Amino acid sequence: MSETTGATLGEIFRITSWQPHSARAFLSGLRKKGHNILKTSRDGATCYHIVPEKIGDRS
Repeated sequence: MSETTGATLGEIFRITSWQPHSARAFLSGLRKKGHNILKTSRDGATCYHIVPEKIGDRS
């Protein structure tokens, strides 16, 4: 996992010790709050990367 490639759900589960449904709900909640989540693929797995906002982008 790195800042530029994001993390797979499996990596998020292992790092946070959350249940799979909790990690998915967290990502969904971030999306609903307006955060940009970029989905890419690495070794056949979906990776999630939170795209940082520039200062002043949110009003």
